[in-house]
Amino acid sequence: YIEENILRPLGMEHSSFLLPPDLARAVAVGYEYRRGAYVPVAFDYLDQVAPSGSLNATASDMARFMIAHLQLGQLDGTRILEEASAREMHRQQFTHHPRLPGFAYGFYEHSENRQRALSHGGSLRGFSSLLLLLPEQNLGFFAACNRQEPRLLRELASRFFDRYYPTPETLPPSPLPGNFDESIDRFEGNYRSVRYTRRTAEKLAVLLSQFQVTADGEGVLTVHYPKEAEAPTRWMRIEPLLFQSLDGEASLAFREDAGGITHMFLQAYEFPLALEKLAWYEGARFQFGWLSFVLFCFLWALIRWPADYLIHFRRRGQTRAPRPARWARVLAWSTCALNLTFFLAFALALLDLPWLRLDYGMPRWLAALFVTPLLTTALAASLPVFAWRAWKNGYWSRKERIHFSIISLAALLFVPFLVYWNLLGFRF
Repeated sequence: YIEENILRPLGMEHSSFLLPPDLARAVAVGYEYRRGAYVPVAFDYLDQVAPSGSLNATASDMARFMIAHLQLGQLDGTRILEEASAREMHRQQFTHHPRLPGFAYGFYEHSENRQRALSHGGSLRGFSSLLLLLPEQNLGFFAACNRQEPRLLRELASRFFDRYYPTPETLPPSPLPGNFDESIDRFEGNYRSVRYTRRTAEKLAVLLSQFQVTADGEGVLTVHYPKEAEAPTRWMRIEPLLFQSLDGEASLAFREDAGGITHMFLQAYEFPLALEKLAWYEGARFQFGWLSFVLFCFLWALIRWPADYLIHFRRRGQTRAPRPARWARVLAWSTCALNLTFFLAFALALLDLPWLRLDYGMPRWLAALFVTPLLTTALAASLPVFAWRAWKNGYWSRKERIHFSIISLAALLFVPFLVYWNLLGFRF
């Protein structure tokens, strides 16, 4: 349908969702920066989510597409949209707050230097693109690069706005009248985008994508972006749930429910961001602390118990521990070894297999890893029983019993971590 009703009528001869062989040969090579050098990456085909991001096009073809929109649905005498339909596509259909850019049909609103733009970004392994339409200026802007670096395109677009649509320096926003410092802290915390999978193992990807909001004593919020994707931004409160940037005209809004802050909304080039506030235990700092504790315990047991065995093995006159005590250590050591193996193998798989590539399905070897948590969870459930028997029957020294109890606790604490991140069971 798109081929017959949009691409061909507009003369977009080098654009396709299906990417036939003659166009596939012309596809640019995408790159990633690894170990100090740019290396080519395999092209990602998104056939199963074609409407979402599998259009391959040239800049000249995208120029024809933009001109058709700027001319309200027609190009070179050919009309693909009724004028009323084109206007409806460009009109705001939804926004999280009246002061924030919102969503149109197929486009996202963007405001910069007092100019309203319609935007749509693309980001794929090895590629990035950005389209901007300024209907009031009868102007379109398109840029693409063969590296997944949307920040570069955002900076290029900002320079474009500054060069061709400069604005006088604006005064800092006026703070909300009255005493509001006492409640500014309620906006602090960790936030994450609402665009993430809730029920599969891919949820783990958002652990490194959290926003952090901090407040100072002057009624100013600072938003820290994940992975240093952007420099921190500072915001002055101008309404009870609305803040304005100290460096420009952008706005930041919050939503509350039952007196508590639940969401944060802010502008981005690709699309307006909606983020949910996280509970204290969902924050990256707590999650990494939790994970670090259990992994350290697993590693400590993995090294120490074999070392103790070798040392005691050489002391032939030493009395052997009772069989239940020996079995307790074997099971605990096996639990630690399997948990470490699972986590390290899964982490290494993610480093070499970006989440987007899982769109092709879960590889069998990776799916097989998910048997491990099921086994270790069953083993972890038995360790408190062995710990109780060790204290009751006086197995080992007091120091060794404490050590075994800590390892048992770590094995149990690893289970809710697996459950929260959908790593327990075959959830993919």
